[in-house]
This record gives sequence, structure tokens and C-alpha cells, in this order.
Amino acid sequence: DGDGITAEDLHVDARGGVRLAGGNVDLGAVEIQPERFVVSTLDDETFDGGSLLEEAADGAGLSLREALAFANGGSTFDVIEFNPVLSGGTLTLTNGDLDIEEDVLINGDINGDDIADITVDANNSSRAFSLISGDTTLNGLIIQNGASGSGGGVRVYGGYAEYATLLLS
Repeated sequence: DGDGITAEDLHVDARGGVRLAGGNVDLGAVEIQPERFVVSTLDDETFDGGSLLEEAADGAGLSLREALAFANGGSTFDVIEFNPVLSGGTLTLTNGDLDIEEDVLINGDINGDDIADITVDANNSSRAFSLISGDTTLNGLIIQNGASGSGGGVRVYGGYAEYATLLLS
């Protein structure tokens, strides 16, 4: 802040951006911000290996499965959010469980009222999420109809899982 006091906490980087990103502080001149993906369809579309623009344009929009594929392919903390028009909707899984392999926050609390706004239905054919590695936070989601023989709603193979405003049924 230019006052010459060097014992102060560094709250912003050289651009004025917040120094904390994903709970970590990077003391470089510019902080690495998490990549944000906005899910725009509740269809369970598969990832075709295209760019973000291509995946969002094919089918009905960017699916949670496609957003996770991009998050799993990165090396930084990622945030997956849902378009507000999807509030109150249900994503029924038709292509098996959703694999999480990197640090990610999946936030289904669209309006920030601490109430789940998105339902993930495993369709009684698989679990909903497989947490393979990384630090994962699931927030604002209702997870239902996970197959009990497959681990139910969420199975943690590795990494760390945190749940906030999550309902499993």
C-alpha cells in the first residue's frame, strides 16, 4: 500500500487480485487464480476431447462431466459452478459415475443461501462421484439414488474430501 511498513500481511498481488487462491498463498507478483467452469446443461454429456469452447457448443452446453474432464486435466485448483437457470434441476447420470482426480470445488449452491440447488441422481446404476485423488469440496448438492453395491453416493479412493451443504439420499 506504499506506506513503507513491511510487516503487514500481503492481501493483494501486483494486479490488485486477492492473494489467497484455493486456500494457498503464492508469494509471486501475480497469484494463480483457480480456473472456473460454469455448467450450462443438466444433460450427462461425455467429454469428446475438444476445447472448452467446442465442448460447450456441442450438445446442450457444458455438462458437469465435461467440466470435470477439464478440471482433471489441469494442475491448479478449479471451481465448477452451475448457471443460475439450472437452479432446482436434476442431473441424471447416464454414463456412470463422475471421476474427480484433481483439486476441485463443485458448488451447487447457486444463490449462496446454504441450500442445495442442484441434484445429482446416480440413476441406481452407479455411485455419483468417485474421488480418486486431489482435495475435493462438494457444496450445495443433493446426491441421490447411488447404487449401494458401487459405493452409494460418493466413494473416496484417495485425496481429501470436504462436504458442505450436502444431502445424500
